[in-house]
Amino acid sequence: MKSTPASLRRKTAPSRMVIGTKSGAKFQVLQIDGARPSLEIDVAKQARSFLYLRIASTKPLDHTLTIRLAAQSHLSLVILSEASNKSQKLSQHMHIGANASLDLTCVTLGSDVTHDLEARAEGVNAESVIRWVAYARDGEKQDLTLASRFLAKRTHGSVAMRGVTEGRSTLVCRGKVEVGKRASQADATLSQRLLMLDPHSSAEAIPALEVRTNDVRASHSATVTKIDESDLFYLTSRGLPRAEARKLCIDGFLEEFLSAIPDREIRRHILKALLAKKEGRKSRA
Repeated sequence: MKSTPASLRRKTAPSRMVIGTKSGAKFQVLQIDGARPSLEIDVAKQARSFLYLRIASTKPLDHTLTIRLAAQSHLSLVILSEASNKSQKLSQHMHIGANASLDLTCVTLGSDVTHDLEARAEGVNAESVIRWVAYARDGEKQDLTLASRFLAKRTHGSVAMRGVTEGRSTLVCRGKVEVGKRASQADATLSQRLLMLDPHSSAEAIPALEVRTNDVRASHSATVTKIDESDLFYLTSRGLPRAEARKLCIDGFLEEFLSAIPDREIRRHILKALLAKKEGRKSRA
């Protein structure tokens, strides 16, 4: 397998970053590895930034991330929790100012992960769009909590969580959308879909919707399903081995989310990590 491209090689994250209007259009790539217990990122007014955070450590990791988006700024953020047998405890907080927007894709592949993420749309017309993909297998435990809060007038956005569990693993996905008292004309949705690949695994979707004002649009949905045997039958009847058909079903369930990542190289990198996870091996992508 080819080595990691130079543009994606890991650079340990600092303890604080300020991203200005001249940051450029390409993704910045940083690794969170336990060298520093916290990271603060400020995105300046009217700045447009693209950031890829890779979470990986050879030791147990306890890390806090805080991101503040000033007015009229935009952040495209990709967070990969790499496959690892070390515990990860992550606490992340996003603050979104007036007319600012956050587009976040989280991918969780670690074996022992507790991840709490809060996004706060605090300014008028702020936008928060969050997609979360998780995969647990072979006795792994992932406990994921996402709270998306819409706290000002005309704030809007969505939360979508997708997870796969197999091989006596446990996956818990808590998702919450909160619309505050001052958030009239807010528009928010929450969707959770989890897929169990065998009867020995556990998957739990826990949705919550809290609306404290009128004149809003808000909805939520949650499902936990098993792999569709009719889909497997259709694919195997056309000559595919059952294992390959199974992988295709998982791909269709997860990879539509990853197509939203705007950088092709990072998207390929994450797909390689996901493929390694499905095959039960360590990724060297």
